[in-house]
Amino acid sequence: MRTRPLAPLLLLLVVTGCGTTATQVAPTASSVPSTVAGTPSTVAGTPSPALTPTPTSTATPTSARTPAPTSTAVPTSTPAPSPAPIPSLSASGGGVIAFASREGSEPQVYVMNADGSGRAQVTGGTKGGYEPGWSPDGTKIVFQYSGLQVADLATGGIVRLPLTGKSKDLPNEYLVKPAWSPDGRWIAFINESGTRGDIYLVRPDGTDMRRLTDTDDVSRDGDLVWSPDGKQLAYSAYRTGNIEIYVLDVDGALQGGAASAQLTDTLPPDRNLVTSWSPDGKRLAFSSDRDGNAEIYLMNVDGSDVVRLTKDPASDTEADWSPDGRLIAFTSDRDGNRDVYVLDVGEAIKDPDNASGTRLTDQPGDDVGPAWRPVR
Repeated sequence: MRTRPLAPLLLLLVVTGCGTTATQVAPTASSVPSTVAGTPSTVAGTPSPALTPTPTSTATPTSARTPAPTSTAVPTSTPAPSPAPIPSLSASGGGVIAFASREGSEPQVYVMNADGSGRAQVTGGTKGGYEPGWSPDGTKIVFQYSGLQVADLATGGIVRLPLTGKSKDLPNEYLVKPAWSPDGRWIAFINESGTRGDIYLVRPDGTDMRRLTDTDDVSRDGDLVWSPDGKQLAYSAYRTGNIEIYVLDVDGALQGGAASAQLTDTLPPDRNLVTSWSPDGKRLAFSSDRDGNAEIYLMNVDGSDVVRLTKDPASDTEADWSPDGRLIAFTSDRDGNRDVYVLDVGEAIKDPDNASGTRLTDQPGDDVGPAWRPVR
């Protein structure tokens, strides 16, 4: 059974900023949820013995440069009243996870501890949000809802970046899949119409927009995934008659001369949707239909050594690595509707047939798109 991301038609709604009154989110701990068994075989900076990464020259041109770090400031706003404040999270269970939930008429952005406790709503009222992504300092969340928006968890303010589609610079209608660069200088997004589009960069204050691709084939079913050093972006695209995974040198693309390297090569309808880069920079997590239904896989950043991580009749998608590389949060409909689960990477590599994971959410609506807060 396959699932699709929340319908892009929601983006036709017009939305202005809203806010909540919140306390500062507590720092992330690096402990592992007690409900997840096993001894992980991969930690940040240490590749799993089950995979042997090999370097690739096409994915990382020697001219790539790492931009200097900068702040993650966003436009100022006047927070509006919101139904409930965001409580301080304890970071129990190994960290904090943002996700989108549809319990009412509109999807909303939530945060929770990585053991499922402390669920708190970030957006509210008649305005919603989905596809959340964290700023590198873990204090803000960028998401999409009738454009790109940024929520400040410390102040409760939510601002809409001053970008609109269907213009000379943004020819397509929707702005989706926002992803904050590791150095805080850029937010990547897809300018999409229908099911595909092109990749752009913009500063966190909505200025200095740049176009990275001009092919109109980037799939909105995958994510934009930054490498930990900020030099590359992985994405999925309909470039060879099927949705495959590619990696692009950002610095080269900004200079107008970088080609993308193709990492997967399967046959339709085996969609390959990349969703996360490992903290040690050596592997990518993605979902694929190549074995009959959507499951989660890992591969080296040159496309080699593909390893299947889940094996379930349901649809397992949207994998996101924990900051320490030991766990993966993902979305599955194995219990009736879509919920967020967490999986021990080391145990899943050893025994994918029994790697069911631990369920973190259990609400009437779908809970999707988990995104782990960076370590602060």
